[in-house]
Amino acid sequence: MHVAIAPLVRMPKPPSLGGIESNVDPTLLRAKPHGLMVEYTSRCNLRCKYCSKSNPGDDQIPGRDMDMEAATIEQTLAMIARERFSELLLAGTGESTFHKDWVQDLPRLIAAGKAANPAAFIHINSNFALKYGDAELAVLAQLDGIMISIDTADRELTRTVRSKSDLSLIVYNILRLKTWCTTHGVRMPRLTVNATVYAEAARGSYDLAVMLSELPVQHVSFSDLIEFEAVSINDIKPIGIEDRALFAESVQTLQKAINFAQATKAYTLSVQPHLIERINKLVAQLNQTDAAGAPVTVSPPAGRLTKMCTQPWTRFTIAANGSIYPCCVTDMQPVGNIHREGEGIDGPDIRAFRQNLLEGNAPPVCQGCSNAADCSTSELEQTVRAILVPAS
Repeated sequence: MHVAIAPLVRMPKPPSLGGIESNVDPTLLRAKPHGLMVEYTSRCNLRCKYCSKSNPGDDQIPGRDMDMEAATIEQTLAMIARERFSELLLAGTGESTFHKDWVQDLPRLIAAGKAANPAAFIHINSNFALKYGDAELAVLAQLDGIMISIDTADRELTRTVRSKSDLSLIVYNILRLKTWCTTHGVRMPRLTVNATVYAEAARGSYDLAVMLSELPVQHVSFSDLIEFEAVSINDIKPIGIEDRALFAESVQTLQKAINFAQATKAYTLSVQPHLIERINKLVAQLNQTDAAGAPVTVSPPAGRLTKMCTQPWTRFTIAANGSIYPCCVTDMQPVGNIHREGEGIDGPDIRAFRQNLLEGNAPPVCQGCSNAADCSTSELEQTVRAILVPAS
């Protein structure tokens, strides 16, 4: 059966600057600190089937199944005081509220961030799948924001894919936090829900959009499935065109969810650009023509390619074992360690990492990253230069 499919969203093609750099201006290798991700623990109470924590042997990798120790916390506090970050994410690969001392430690990190920069936005990512009492809610209420992972309104699908987590408990925790904040006269942290879009969840995205409109959620983001090894092992399917009718249903339901959010304005909504681009390429592949009836062609950026990612200049990660990473991804070689002098956010290894990106020598983990678009090296250089040398 032939099913006509309309693209999810049509995005204008960005201009390409072209050119291949042979030399990198040394002034473009220095940091401009903005954000820090503190992987307070790399342990997690869940083993979601599409998460890197479910990769075979993940827990055996040094630093991947541990709580941040006191000495690393102290070094991190010193870095926060020194760099005065405007954004602190107190979460990494693990679940921050799974650390046995989080009720004592998170307020210290929050206080340090606010003391260094009163305008800092301090937040966590959480599965919200643990039981919280008044003491825990009092700490959560100190945060500026909380991002919670909810992929579907289907309780059984949640239980199956999210390692037997209970959607009812997650929703209860959200409402309980709202109640606690109201009864104690404090402002509610900004709640964001991130929905990972995989094939089975996509077909229920409208139901999810409606359910979230009934909760105190301020923003919702739809993100593409990252195809970790665990994804293929656990047979979690991304949106695909193997079954044209099911693909059409998924795209149409996603569009319906987007339309609902835009019409009701219960919360703001964002869709990861990578997800839009991938769906529209699949739509074009099936339809073979664009809206004007011409053959679809995709022109890559001119010149040598890299990734449009400025995190190695602006946003860094301190892993649970003190390793320093140049972005939010910890599945790569670290570029330093907070316990070793000279290996900070402007150490030789991270400067070399920046140079490789600017020269078009991005490592494989960057090349496959869905968080950043492909671009030419000159486009990245222009962007980095604007960050480091603002126009007067």
